[in-house]
Amino acid sequence: MFPSNHVAATVIVYGFLAFLLARRVGMLAGVLVAAASTIVVIVVALAGVYFGRYWLSDAIGGAALAYAWVALVALTAMWRHPQAPPPRTFMPAVVLAVTLFSVGVQLGVDPPAPPASAPRAAPVLVTQSEWTLSLWKRLPCYRSDMGGDRKEPLTLQWVSDLDSIRGQLRAQGWVEGTDVSAHSLLSLASPDVAAVSLPVLPKLNNGVPSSLVFMRPGDTRAERDVLRFWPSGYAVANGNTATPLWVGALAHERLSRPTWPINILRVDRQAAAFDARGKPGAGSGAAILAKVDCHGVPVSLLASPVE
Repeated sequence: MFPSNHVAATVIVYGFLAFLLARRVGMLAGVLVAAASTIVVIVVALAGVYFGRYWLSDAIGGAALAYAWVALVALTAMWRHPQAPPPRTFMPAVVLAVTLFSVGVQLGVDPPAPPASAPRAAPVLVTQSEWTLSLWKRLPCYRSDMGGDRKEPLTLQWVSDLDSIRGQLRAQGWVEGTDVSAHSLLSLASPDVAAVSLPVLPKLNNGVPSSLVFMRPGDTRAERDVLRFWPSGYAVANGNTATPLWVGALAHERLSRPTWPINILRVDRQAAAFDARGKPGAGSGAAILAKVDCHGVPVSLLASPVE
C-alpha cells in the first residue's frame, strides 16, 4: 500500500532518535549517528521490497513523508529551544547497547513457527481423475502475498517432479532465475540493462516461497517472462508412486524506464499463455490434460510423461 506504513514508522522512530542524539554529541559523532539511522532505514526498506511486502515506490513514498514530518518537528523543536542541550557523549553508546541487547533478547525467544518454516505435512494423495474433475476447483486461482492480497493468477497446475520440470523448461529455452548478488543489485541502477539481467525477486504464496523460478527473454530487451511454482499440498497417485502437484504463475514483466536510475520491473497483466509443447528434437513436453476456467482465470492442467 502506498505509502508504506512500515517504512514510515521506521523513519520516524530512528529519525527522532538520531535527532535527539545528534544534538547531544559532537559533529563527528552526530554524522555517525545520522549515517547509522539512515542505514537502518535503508536495510528495512530493502528487506520489505525483497520479500514482496511492498513496492519500491511505496518504500520511497513512506520514507519521504516520514522524513518531512521528522524535519518539521525537529525544526520546530530547535526554533522553540535554540540552545543546545548539555552534551552527553555517552548516549550513542548507551542507545547502541540497549538496541543490541533488545535484538539479542528477541533472537533468543522462540516465536511460533510461521507457516513457511513449519514442518510440511505429507501431500494428500489423489487420483488423476479426482484432480482433473474436482480437485483443481479447490486450489487457489490467484497467488496471495503475506498480507493476504490477491496477486497474479495461478494459471498452471502441473503434475511432475522438479527435475522433470527443470529439464522440460530448459529444453524450451527457459533459464533459471538470476540470483540476488552484488552484480545483479548493481544492475538495478544501470542506465542500459536488459530485463533478464535484473534479479528475480522471491515471491510468497500464502507464506510459502516459490520452489522453482525460471525466466526467458521477451520480445524486447525491456521484457521478460517469469515462471514460478509452489507446492499445492497434493500428489497424484500412479500405481505405487506419487507425483507432486504444483501450482504455477506465469508473469510477463516489463522494465519501467521512467523510474531510472532505479530500474523497476512491473508485471504486465496481459501475460502470454504458457506453451507446454517441447521444441522439435528436444524431447516431449508436458501433456495438457484439460483447460479449465477458475473464476475467470484460464488454467491449464499439465502432466509430464512418465519415464
